[in-house]
Amino acid sequence: MQGRILVALVVACTSPGSSSQVPGEPSDDASPETSQPNTTDTAPTSECDPVDTMGIASVEVEAGPRSNQLEFHVELTEPGSAAVLCTGQLDPTEQHLVESTEDATSHTLRLSGLLATWTYTCRVAPTCPAMLDDAATFEIEVAPPPRTFPFPTVVEDAALGSTGAWTLLVKPLSGLNNWILVYDDLGRPRWWSELPGSLFDVEVLYDVETETVVWGGGQSPDGRVHVEHLWEGTRYTADVDGWQDDVFHHDGKRIADGRLLLLDTVSNSGPGSTWDGFRVRLVDPATTEVDFEIDSQRYVDEGHLRQAGGWLDTDPYHANWMDWRETAAGPVLYVSLCFAHKLIAIDGTNGELLWQLGPDLGWTVLDADGSPLDDSELPQCQHGPEIDGDRILFYDNAQERERSRAVEWEVDPDTQTARRLWLWEEDGWQEDFLGDIDYLPNGRVLVTQARFGFGTGTSIVEIVPETGEVASRMTFETAGAGYRAERYDGCDLFASVSHCGALQDRLAELAGVLE
Repeated sequence: MQGRILVALVVACTSPGSSSQVPGEPSDDASPETSQPNTTDTAPTSECDPVDTMGIASVEVEAGPRSNQLEFHVELTEPGSAAVLCTGQLDPTEQHLVESTEDATSHTLRLSGLLATWTYTCRVAPTCPAMLDDAATFEIEVAPPPRTFPFPTVVEDAALGSTGAWTLLVKPLSGLNNWILVYDDLGRPRWWSELPGSLFDVEVLYDVETETVVWGGGQSPDGRVHVEHLWEGTRYTADVDGWQDDVFHHDGKRIADGRLLLLDTVSNSGPGSTWDGFRVRLVDPATTEVDFEIDSQRYVDEGHLRQAGGWLDTDPYHANWMDWRETAAGPVLYVSLCFAHKLIAIDGTNGELLWQLGPDLGWTVLDADGSPLDDSELPQCQHGPEIDGDRILFYDNAQERERSRAVEWEVDPDTQTARRLWLWEEDGWQEDFLGDIDYLPNGRVLVTQARFGFGTGTSIVEIVPETGEVASRMTFETAGAGYRAERYDGCDLFASVSHCGALQDRLAELAGVLE
């Protein structure tokens, strides 16, 4: 949806020789006005110092694909770099800085993540070399979003502070289609994208280098992996052969080398019965060729997974997460089997099942201090595991214990020993089928206490594992499901000065240029 954009010219400048315009008189094309140049003959001391031949020939402002995105088309009078700084009028710390470092006369500068319905004062200027005149200044009113998005409550421990700035998640809106949403650290929506159909249990991850959101799942052919640019929209869909008949569910992601992992449902069979199994494929997006593929039927035939069947036993494994890791011994595919209460590891070269963690499999289970635990303490219907070498982080739904938990285990498959390093629980926290958990870069952990659409809404909680303290909590007060969430650094996704130290430093370097 492209929203309306209101542009008011407040102050602007051009180069010598441009046609003049009465200050304050609006222009049809919102181009900057002309003011008398400063003709001081001071020679520049560096290549970026102001020169009297540099100026702005024109500026055009357009709304981007979303109503809170702006695109500035800047024409300079001679080659150089250019920048735009937009400052919220309600809060001067709400600033966005984008710079084009290309040595050119024409520049396109894109701002994303502005606050909907806010009015911003935006300043445009060449930066290297700078110009002697003041920056061209515009007043811009950002249009409303296409839907009314919920505003969660955010509570932060002032002593601990929160990690990162942007929270990415999937949220249903009033029984309509689900949306991918990005919220800031105050619970304000900054980016959105509507999912097709009724997709819900979808994995959504952001790739900083390509500025793309990668998502997949949802128990539908529409849930094949999508790569969506923050500005340009869908760049790629994993249209593997026969995708129209595939039911992609719960997960889909891009791995470190750029290939895509797809998870879908396939039919498995045994004597006299059939049931839902799972398939994982590793796909090269450049060719849509499948580089690796496993089907759970193999592990049924080999005796690793149980046979099922009957109208009450049609989905015995319920694969809900997967990941691919390069290890010293070669690539390993991990798959979480919610209904089987198992995490399995598969050789990424030949598909051999390497090990499976779960109850009744002969594991020695220990607490952090080395004392023995019953193997019923192992994760139950786990969601969103994270792998860090021999450490595994679980959102343990604990269906049989009826008390969900965040927990980290140290696993040694060679000795079949699992040691619980720590666990975190909360009164009233129990969710049988949803949830997520993530390592944060400072050693903290992000827990998505997801909910179905009844009772308390979803909460996203940042915890300190060593102490059990809650650093921050984002809560959607209204009922409504959540599935998974991710947290990203303030310099990722958007050019927000208040959230990114590097941009704060750059703005300080541009002092006087964008004033």
